[in-house]
Amino acid sequence: MANPAMVAILPGQAIKAPGSIWAKATEQANEERKKPGADGRGDAFCYFVGSRAAGKSTLLNRFLYPTRVTTGVVVIVVDLGDPASVLPTLLWWVDQIKKKLGSTYEKFEKKGLQLPEQLRQRAKTKLYAANEDKDSVYHSGVSLVIAAAKYDAFKGEDPEVKKVMSRMLRFVAHAHGAFLCYLSGLHGSSEGSGAEDAALLDNFTRLMNHLIFTGLEKKPMLKMPPMTDHNGPLMVPAGVDTFRSIGRPRGATDGSVASGMAEWRELFEKMFPGVREKEAKMSAKGAKFVIPDQYKEEEVDAVRQRKLTDLENFRKEQVAATDAAKKKALMAK
Repeated sequence: MANPAMVAILPGQAIKAPGSIWAKATEQANEERKKPGADGRGDAFCYFVGSRAAGKSTLLNRFLYPTRVTTGVVVIVVDLGDPASVLPTLLWWVDQIKKKLGSTYEKFEKKGLQLPEQLRQRAKTKLYAANEDKDSVYHSGVSLVIAAAKYDAFKGEDPEVKKVMSRMLRFVAHAHGAFLCYLSGLHGSSEGSGAEDAALLDNFTRLMNHLIFTGLEKKPMLKMPPMTDHNGPLMVPAGVDTFRSIGRPRGATDGSVASGMAEWRELFEKMFPGVREKEAKMSAKGAKFVIPDQYKEEEVDAVRQRKLTDLENFRKEQVAATDAAKKKALMAK
């Protein structure tokens, strides 16, 4: 049975223009119908058309997902093959996410909308209702996943090294309401661990499918049971861990999350020299968005470049206008 394709289109967009994506889609569908075994029935297309900002995308989402609220998923990937970079990378991106969400939520709240608080409460209720740390955890309102890649390059380390890495990651993940997964064999299965690599990737895929297409309305049904043993590949769903089970380097059983974070950071820096240098490098350069060659689209890239050029010109005009106003004010005096 053919799958329906639904697309929101702006007025004036050509559907059948030669070389357009719509024309290519139609051509591909016609070819599919001619293949042996095809039932001759083409894909069903439903177009939502109308004025800009009239609500086409909103209506489409309400049709596709009538009972869901907004879903957002952010995946932070850290490199276990470069242990010293793990904490700086993780904390830098967590900070960026907090800043972005904070500014976005503030705009909603200024308009009197309750969505930010609804998202935060949903995460708290659905994942942490029975967790003893539910009031200490930062609930962002989006699904946060920490994917620690290249476990195959790290699992041969000394057990004490793996223990510090795993407990630091568990602490940061739990403190921010995040899912934590170790992954390996992404660039080809490592010797003797193909089954483990495949199982970790399959579990991660199931988690992502759930978070993207189902959201936090239901707890994800994963194939692998939670794994918190530092001698194995970690797999810790949000809401499963506790600060008590993770522990603290100095053995403290109370105190703030911030003090616990400081303790784990101090021990991590001692265990993995070079943390501060990598942190300084990230702060100085920031993280640049790079599109791999295989994903580049000339037309999209051209439009993006035009937009960037327009933005730069606008900024220059604003600076020039400000300078002109200052000069005018000085002359008036």
